[in-house]
Amino acid sequence: MRRAGSGYGDGLLAFPAGHVDRGETPTQCVVREAAEEIGVRIAADALKADGVMFRQSQEPRVDFFFAADRWSGEPTIREPHKCTELVWADPKNLPGDVLDFVGRAMALTGRYDEFGWDG
Repeated sequence: MRRAGSGYGDGLLAFPAGHVDRGETPTQCVVREAAEEIGVRIAADALKADGVMFRQSQEPRVDFFFAADRWSGEPTIREPHKCTELVWADPKNLPGDVLDFVGRAMALTGRYDEFGWDG
């Protein structure tokens, strides 16, 4: 999704994402955020935890990345104040305008990584 209106990474491409709400697990967050942001329904059993990244951003972040092997619904922009475009991209040939950590996150495949702490 092309980010907009958040003050972080606006105009750049990134995954659908969000903060885990109080009382919610990361898996439940993925299910909720996918529905809220792009209108797809993902069953928790369709998700596989695919990596964790401790990332320096505007503040330190711990990101959990998941892969879904199935979902229902057609991806659409559900929050136009946060997203201006949806893009399908080849993971092996990402566009040049993705957030800086996206390529590394896609390569995690079940691993832990630290990003943005160099220098």
